[in-house]
Amino acid sequence: MKKRRKKRAPKTTLKSTDYLTVEQICWILQILRNEAEGGTFRALTNLFLFELLLITGLRCCEVVGLEMRDLPQFHGKDHIDIRWQVAKNSRARRVMLGPKMVKEIGSFVDRFRPNSKRHCPLLINENGRRMRYWNVYSRIKSVAKKTGIEWLHPHALRHTYCSLLYGRSKDIFFVQEQAGHVRPETTKIYTHIHDTERKMQVSGLDWLVTT
Repeated sequence: MKKRRKKRAPKTTLKSTDYLTVEQICWILQILRNEAEGGTFRALTNLFLFELLLITGLRCCEVVGLEMRDLPQFHGKDHIDIRWQVAKNSRARRVMLGPKMVKEIGSFVDRFRPNSKRHCPLLINENGRRMRYWNVYSRIKSVAKKTGIEWLHPHALRHTYCSLLYGRSKDIFFVQEQAGHVRPETTKIYTHIHDTERKMQVSGLDWLVTT
């Protein structure tokens, strides 16, 4: 009889190696964009995959489960549909997108997935097969190796998305909705990041105090 795998305890805090800084994001994008200038399918897909994970905060299971019917180009709206069949805890949701990401998805589809039917996957490998979890993981780990950010993995991009989104919106319930968290307690870890940043900013005023 197989032993049940123990569920990992939810994170209560994030370390600096759990999410990317803006500087690290810019560094990675610079390298990926330079590689994509060669125009190879793999390099362009790696860039698109990184941007998609970063801009949507999707889980691996959700991004590999994306099909044409889930995209703005199919339903004509500025969001991605995450169907209950691929979402964690079977909780369907809509992930809103900015106009540039909508255009980026459209360009990728026009170039690499033209004339695809509604149930066709968005992401495929060089053999024309649907990407799986291990494909995404290995590609992001290859990015980690190239950029020297060895700890980088797909879920770190989700943490980065949630952190950046909360930093801009300061709306914890919006972040919860976008990320598909069941409980708001899960989303609260991203407020702690910004509490730390605020403390650092306040500490920067200590020179005004005479001791």
